[in-house]
Amino acid sequence: MNLTSIPRRNYTNGPTPIEYLENLSKLLNGPDIYIKRDDQLGLAGGGNKKIGILIADALKNDADTLMT
Repeated sequence: MNLTSIPRRNYTNGPTPIEYLENLSKLLNGPDIYIKRDDQLGLAGGGNKKIGILIADALKNDADTLMT
């Protein structure tokens, strides 16, 4: 399935950075640990990639209520 063909709406500022956690990696004596910074999404409080697809579909179908 080609997911790029599904209509969607975007509610975030774009991709969030992935940061290397040097101190934690050293504390645990390896492995290299990284964190994805979803706290920097902007408007949203967390990551939910499906919400843009659900809202686009609801608007297309003239829905007046959306429950997720």
